[in-house]
Amino acid sequence: MIYDARVEKWGLSHVRRHDLHQADIAPLMASIISIPIPVNNVGILHVEYLGTSDEYKSEALFANARQMLAQYQQKRAQKEEETLPIFYWPYTLLTPDRELESLATIRNHLKRGHYEDANSESLHLISMTQHGMDYYHNYDRLALSIHIALGFLGWIFLMICHLLRDHSAVLRMAGGTIEGRRVWRSSVLMAVVLLVWAITNLTKLIGQQHPWQHYLYLMTPVGLWVLVHQRCAPLRVAWLLVSSFNMVWEVAIRILFIFIGIEILGNCWVNCIYLRRHCYILVWW
Repeated sequence: MIYDARVEKWGLSHVRRHDLHQADIAPLMASIISIPIPVNNVGILHVEYLGTSDEYKSEALFANARQMLAQYQQKRAQKEEETLPIFYWPYTLLTPDRELESLATIRNHLKRGHYEDANSESLHLISMTQHGMDYYHNYDRLALSIHIALGFLGWIFLMICHLLRDHSAVLRMAGGTIEGRRVWRSSVLMAVVLLVWAITNLTKLIGQQHPWQHYLYLMTPVGLWVLVHQRCAPLRVAWLLVSSFNMVWEVAIRILFIFIGIEILGNCWVNCIYLRRHCYILVWW
């Protein structure tokens, strides 16, 4: 039994309520009027709403599973076609062999009249196809998220280098020492990493059919970190000075409090309920 205030207000608390997702209505209506399930349907057929024989329910649910599987196969083929082999990782939980095995199992249950087993296997196949479609739909999300985060970090470090170079005495303090002259030399390792990163992204973009926005997402962080690499001497000098005076932990704690303060101020704009509490923390800080 599912209750809420609206049901009790209407005096229907004695009636059991069944909730459906909006996407589940399409296969249900198609099965009721005996027409094929829409090609792009992503809903699951709830056979408990069908007042038909068990055989018809199982066949309808099996049709739903085949329709979802066809969508998954199309999405997998599309991603495999537009992705270079070295950058392609298939969804391993639903391989072509597993698909054939699952379909054969469902057909065997239907032939023997084991409709409950057929329904269970069909629902399992539908669940696997849904996870597989989500996998291919979000295939590039992780790489894009990492590059966006690296882009923000590159911008932050670039601003820090600018502040240390033009608005501090860091370079003058270490410019005459041997260590100060060493930090001006470019890091070969960082240059190699940036070069490999740029070549990998260009290979991925040129060899695959990506939208133009992906070019910005993947190449902008590379450009920002190239600038950081060229202008990171003040940052290296600052690190040298901090470490030479044994102030690493003190500076780290100060930076941590700065980030916490910025986070608190940002949350205050989003959620004003905690504004007073955050102000107390800032005053104490």
